[in-house]
Amino acid sequence: MKTAKKLLSAALALLLALSFTPGTVYSADFDLAPYSSIGLFIYEETTGTVLLEKNAHTRLYPGSITKIMTTITALDYMDNMEEKVRVTSAALGLVGPNSSTANLSAGEELTFRQLIYATLIPSGNDAAIVTAVACGEKILGKKASVGECYSAFLEKMNEKSLQMGLTESHWANADGYDNTQNYSTAFDIVTLGRAASKMSLITETVGNLSVKQTTNTATHEWKSTNVLKYETLPAYYGGGGANPYYSPLVTGMKTGYTKMGQKCFLMTATDGKMNIIGAFLNVPDDNKMEIWQKADSVLDYVFKGHAIVSLITDENRSATYSVANPSVFQSGQLAIYAREDLTLCLDKDKINKYGYMTTLSADTVAAEEDGVLRLKRDIVPGDVIGQLVFFCDGDIIAKTDMITAEKFDIFGKSDIVMIAVFVTAIGIFIVLMSMLQKKKLKKKKLRRKKNAAKSSKNARV
Repeated sequence: MKTAKKLLSAALALLLALSFTPGTVYSADFDLAPYSSIGLFIYEETTGTVLLEKNAHTRLYPGSITKIMTTITALDYMDNMEEKVRVTSAALGLVGPNSSTANLSAGEELTFRQLIYATLIPSGNDAAIVTAVACGEKILGKKASVGECYSAFLEKMNEKSLQMGLTESHWANADGYDNTQNYSTAFDIVTLGRAASKMSLITETVGNLSVKQTTNTATHEWKSTNVLKYETLPAYYGGGGANPYYSPLVTGMKTGYTKMGQKCFLMTATDGKMNIIGAFLNVPDDNKMEIWQKADSVLDYVFKGHAIVSLITDENRSATYSVANPSVFQSGQLAIYAREDLTLCLDKDKINKYGYMTTLSADTVAAEEDGVLRLKRDIVPGDVIGQLVFFCDGDIIAKTDMITAEKFDIFGKSDIVMIAVFVTAIGIFIVLMSMLQKKKLKKKKLRRKKNAAKSSKNARV
């Protein structure tokens, strides 16, 4: 039995060393073969579970998903969303040929809010660049050329990107137009989506199928490029018929296309429990519906096949160990608790198949035998005694520290001193009691002697 436990502990330690980040679950039942050249990363936000990934850290081109980063950066400089910005021919001159646009014209005036609509809903390269130039002037704090303002904005955009943890990305423009220095990864794009999903203006904007906006020179109707949100196919995909890829679970976020980057999509979706953020990069454009087919397959796999599970239960939330070397002032029982509640988005087929065990920390525990610990040092509240590790099909799926809530001292010098003092005190007590007893006996003998003498005298009389 002891040997089996040791083998299990050793195997688990090896799994821990080889495992991915806690909260990461890689499924073997989703066919990733069709995604061989695609950057894919699918993440469940509520639980921090990675559900799927392929080429997640491969440098690819994000196309118009870039506009999410542009918007996040711009919001740092938009103090008043109703402030108006005039479109200039110089700014429009930065828009590349064959770009998707919001049909803005020189001399047109839009509020910052309208510019965000125009950037994110119809994916207007013109709107993204006008936004960047306007914010660049605010960054510089003075009138400057369009080029200077644009450069100032891009510098801040890259600074902001790094601050957000997008270490695999670089932004060479505000619209995502083909440029070898405008790149990212599926992993970074999901990180970008996570940040954007916490910004209400962005989530509300990308949730629209269309908006009508009037400026000083025109009335625009901007329509979403996110096909998954249309119940009937939009006109640019033929129109008229039912959309086989429509999903009411999809909430946003941004599509993209360039010759270098092919089709790409940053997707958000929710069923009220699971909150999915996914990135698809470098999806071939040979079949214009392929990206939607792939997104639909992922949505079907995630929402039909998974559920959120609470891993921490009354059964495993805490444990109590006997301690072989407690201080004389301790009870000899050490209670440990899970540092945090853990939830995970699990494949429904695996919900009843996962197991768990507690591993002990070599920093605090010298040995463990049949549930009895020998500690290396005194324990203070919050000390890590071990980890509660969850595993399924040979993979670590989650783990959390097991900590103490109370101070626990082990046997040491102070105990030896106290024992010595105690033994000495007992010795002194015994000596004193012995002396007292001798004194009593002596008095008793004297009384007997006196009584005997008195009795003898009375007898002679």
